[in-house]
Amino acid sequence: YGRWNWGKDSEYTPRGIPPQGALAATRPDQVMGGTTWVVRPNLVNDLRFGWSGLDNRLIGPNSYKNDINGKILQIPGFNPSGNPGFWGIPQVEFTGYRGFGDVRDVFLTHNDLLDWKENLSWVRGKHIIKVGLAVSKVRFGNIGNQLASGTLVFNGFATENPAARANTGESVGDF
Repeated sequence: YGRWNWGKDSEYTPRGIPPQGALAATRPDQVMGGTTWVVRPNLVNDLRFGWSGLDNRLIGPNSYKNDINGKILQIPGFNPSGNPGFWGIPQVEFTGYRGFGDVRDVFLTHNDLLDWKENLSWVRGKHIIKVGLAVSKVRFGNIGNQLASGTLVFNGFATENPAARANTGESVGDF
């Protein structure tokens, strides 16, 4: 017997300036199979295997397409991993205003689970001897939430009045 199933789901969350937003894409896959072999009336072999995979991404519209920081802005320290999933426009925030830029919390997940089990049962009189082997391999491949595409915050600190600091600075002036 065997079974295979998969799914695909995606969601786009817009931001203030189109098309700057976040794309969440998920793809689960599963394959399973097994067989039972009666070697003799008192000897039975049972084999089962399965694989599950999960790809999950939270990326911006420029991920894998436009290396804006690496090729145009060239701000050092952004995207130290060099992963194209983190390509995009750095997040720019102004206190009191709507910011712009691609999604800053990028997540890239690729998980795999492989499972293999085999049993041999031998009936001898009133006794049953069962031996088997079980092998599993698990891989969790996760990278993300490192603000790798960068965040620039302007909060009015550089333009505030030194004599009266409270609420006197202008965040756009700091830019």
